[in-house]
Amino acid sequence: MEDSMDDFTDDFFHPTVNNFSAAACTATMRGESIPEDLTVTTHQFATVRGILHHPGFGRVLHGTAPLFTRALNARSIMSNLVPTMNDPDEFPYCIWYPDTATQHTYRELASRYPSMNYQIGRACAVAGYYNLYLELNLLPDVHIAEEARENGHLDIFHHIMQAPTLYDVMNDYNRTINSTSPKYPAFLNGDTAVTSWLTTHKQQCQAPTFFLGQVQDHHEQMSFNITEDMNLDEHIPDLGPMPPEMNQLLCMPLPPHLPSVRKDLLIIMAAHNGDIDRYSRLRRPTMLHSEINYVVHGIYHSTQFAKWWSQQGNCPNLSPFARCRVQSAIHARFIMNNDLSSINTSGCQSNLPDLIYYPQVAAEATYRELFNRQPQMRKSIARACIVGNYQALYDEVNIEPDYGLMAEATNSGNSYYLNDLQRKTEQGAEMGTRANLPHWKHLAHSQLSKKKIISPTGNLNEYIYRQGFDSFYDGLDANTDHIEYLIGRLGDPSTNDSSSPVVQELPYHVANEINRSPKRKRELSSESGSGSGKSDSPEYYYRPSGFGESK
Repeated sequence: MEDSMDDFTDDFFHPTVNNFSAAACTATMRGESIPEDLTVTTHQFATVRGILHHPGFGRVLHGTAPLFTRALNARSIMSNLVPTMNDPDEFPYCIWYPDTATQHTYRELASRYPSMNYQIGRACAVAGYYNLYLELNLLPDVHIAEEARENGHLDIFHHIMQAPTLYDVMNDYNRTINSTSPKYPAFLNGDTAVTSWLTTHKQQCQAPTFFLGQVQDHHEQMSFNITEDMNLDEHIPDLGPMPPEMNQLLCMPLPPHLPSVRKDLLIIMAAHNGDIDRYSRLRRPTMLHSEINYVVHGIYHSTQFAKWWSQQGNCPNLSPFARCRVQSAIHARFIMNNDLSSINTSGCQSNLPDLIYYPQVAAEATYRELFNRQPQMRKSIARACIVGNYQALYDEVNIEPDYGLMAEATNSGNSYYLNDLQRKTEQGAEMGTRANLPHWKHLAHSQLSKKKIISPTGNLNEYIYRQGFDSFYDGLDANTDHIEYLIGRLGDPSTNDSSSPVVQELPYHVANEINRSPKRKRELSSESGSGSGKSDSPEYYYRPSGFGESK
């Protein structure tokens, strides 16, 4: 029975989706007008942004919702007006961006609301109010230290760093303060939304959609949202290369205290390499864009990393998609180790992998037992048999041909598999269409070990790790070829690059963040050869006779 268009009406006509207005977002971010419909999440973020950047805007919203009240109170403080705040939901977290108040205002705020002393101390680190910072008598907090270093106020920075023990009091990920039982000893670890991060990490308004009964918010979940406006802006900064310190951090042991660099690329490379020590130290509570791709790669290539992930429990901060992919990769790594302890002995099982023969082929007996336990994996097992040249088990599985199997058989040193598949097609077996098979399944496993074509130009940028195409590891791409090429050249005199000491007191002020503009994404796609219109190399694909020939 065919679905009628009436069945999908709700997917296209939902109040939250239809009431979104890009013009309203622009107007409110400019402090011109408040959107009519404030139930739209994007309108809320844009309104908070307008309140913070335009003194006096949106005062009528005070008391209507805690989000707006906090923004208005933060704006009042930065405008040197200490507001009356009673309910804990009315107290803002960030009171130092986009502006700082006078030292007198912060001192009065500390007198009236001592629970805000750490936010005031953070503001002192931004504005350089050394005497007021000392008056607050705070625990030496690593986030205030990072903020002071970032803004060049080394008197506050040195005062904190001279303490025998540092504490983790502020939490920029969830906007909380824990001064009663903070974690210690703590270290500078790049977990602070310093002011330079706030000025460079921006995103534009995105219209929501309604799909399968749920409103889908398409804003990127930033690592930090201390201003509670999701870092919305009309314009995205044009961002440049990373500082030379990054090369040493990528290639040398990490110091106890990270210097003033953005660590996203460090997280990605640690995940890619399956480096448990680095990854567990550096990772953020919520995964970065594309981080799951590199985690899956690391699990596939490192049994230790797979075991570590298997012991992480439910991981509530993982999205359902990421949780499934991690579990699937763990199964794959253990299967290739000839360990089927995580595979049910009977009945269907979820999150089973497709790629179970790279980077290592298991024993034939392992695949035979896997087939007995989970016969729905027969196609993956058949491909593994071709790769491992397990002809007897291949015959037992007796698989129907498809383009992926044909590609694998074409690259096999044993012609038996290709002959068998071709014989089955001649006898009427349906091959299906290439469109019915994900792109990565068209590739023979030999393609997995091939370096991708890269352009020997460009700079090391954080956006370079972002992937936009399905690929080998059960559909996830984790290509670091370009990154590794550039790492090798950094510091080489012939490239006019140089490395500087890792530990520096003053930050290296460069725009070194991810360029999210669609134009730059297209440029990256063009540079990598994706979407260029060129056909894929026939070495890794099965092409039937006459395929692609003009008639």
